[in-house]
Amino acid sequence: MRKHYYVKLVAHDTWGHEMHVENCDCLSEHPDAEHVGVFSHSREAIVEARMRYTNTYGCKECCPDCSPA
Repeated sequence: MRKHYYVKLVAHDTWGHEMHVENCDCLSEHPDAEHVGVFSHSREAIVEARMRYTNTYGCKECCPDCSPA
């Protein structure tokens, strides 16, 4: 199933910009996010997101396979 992915515009001090799936609870707490696109997997989305923000990582809740934690 394809999902919409978003990157928070405000970067975290240590890790950078956090990427989320559209319905992630963490994203709703910070509405300032840029739409990355629609992808089948978070690994595809992180490649596109890193073209815009090189220091992008996945949310541990909705994109755990792209998360540093």
